[in-house]
Amino acid sequence: MVPKPGIAIYGSVEIKRVFCYKCKSMALVIEGIKQCCGDEDNSFPEITYKMSGSRGIKLHYVRKKIIKEQNNTCPYCDKQFGYFYLRKGKTIKSTIHIDHKIPFSFSQDNKKENCIACCSLCNSLKSDIIFDTFDELKEYLNEKRKNKGIKVLS
Repeated sequence: MVPKPGIAIYGSVEIKRVFCYKCKSMALVIEGIKQCCGDEDNSFPEITYKMSGSRGIKLHYVRKKIIKEQNNTCPYCDKQFGYFYLRKGKTIKSTIHIDHKIPFSFSQDNKKENCIACCSLCNSLKSDIIFDTFDELKEYLNEKRKNKGIKVLS
C-alpha cells in the first residue's frame, strides 16, 4: 500500500511528504520539487502525518560499516576521528557521531543511505541545516569554527 500525499509534522515544522514512484520511497517536497530525485510534484496533500521515531542507528554493524567506508575520517573537516580541539580554553576530544544527510527532523529517515559518520564538533556546528552543495557545507563549518575561536590541535 502506497501512503497518501500529506503534510508531515516534525515538531513545529510542516513539510509536504509524498511517495516517489521513481525512487520507491517517501520524499519531502519543497517548493514543488521532490527532494529525492528533483522531479516536480503537483499532488494535493490528503492527510496530515504526525512524525515520530527513533533517531539513533541501533544496528551496531551498520554504524561500523559507515565509519569503515569513510576510512575513520570526518568528511566535513577531513580529520581522523578522535582528534583534539581547543574551545574556550578547554581541550576536547572529538567523538564519532552519525549525522543525517537530510536532517532527521525533516525526513525521519534512518536508512544507511541518509547517514554519514562525522566528528562531534562538525555535527554540532551543522545542526539541522540543509545545504545545496557539500562545498557550501564545508565552507559554512570552517567559518563557524573560525567565528567560535575553535582551534584543531591534532
